Amino acid sequence: MQQIDARHPLVMRAARSAYWILGTMAGAPFTLSIVASTVHRSWLRAAVICLVAMAVSFLWLGSFKLVLTDEVITYRTFLGGTSSIRLDDIHEVVRMAVRAGGLRYADRFKPPIRLVIVPRASAGERAMAVNLKVFNRREVAQLLEALDGRLQGGSVQPVPSIVRRRTQPTGQT
Repeated sequence: MQQIDARHPLVMRAARSAYWILGTMAGAPFTLSIVASTVHRSWLRAAVICLVAMAVSFLWLGSFKLVLTDEVITYRTFLGGTSSIRLDDIHEVVRMAVRAGGLRYADRFKPPIRLVIVPRASAGERAMAVNLKVFNRREVAQLLEALDGRLQGGSVQPVPSIVRRRTQPTGQT
């Protein structure tokens, strides 16, 4: 494991695979629009819309940044801004994988695969929900290992069993 301190923080940014996926999602329609515009110029408007969508998605991905030092964890997103929690103030870290819309209505607007960092009540901070889906899996594993080793009196919890499973209706076997 990499030594994490003030001079050597763990810095995580969006994974290349996330750029490829979003680039393909916006790039394929862009390419089709360009090809279609050779037949009829009205397709140029669709090409511009696809190009703007690709640029916004790359800006959104580029804004993701998580920095873990020996004292603080800082997370930045495009719309959420920057938030920080001191490691001494962390009560627990819960890794969540929520499907089927989540447990509560508000979960629908949160990342489906996230790391929830819950501060101690005395810290006066809000819980931090980190979108894990955009980061590299190896870096996420490194983050969890580093957090587990640094928390004082807190804990890193595994994925809770909140994933809804299909159950058979009563009376059927």
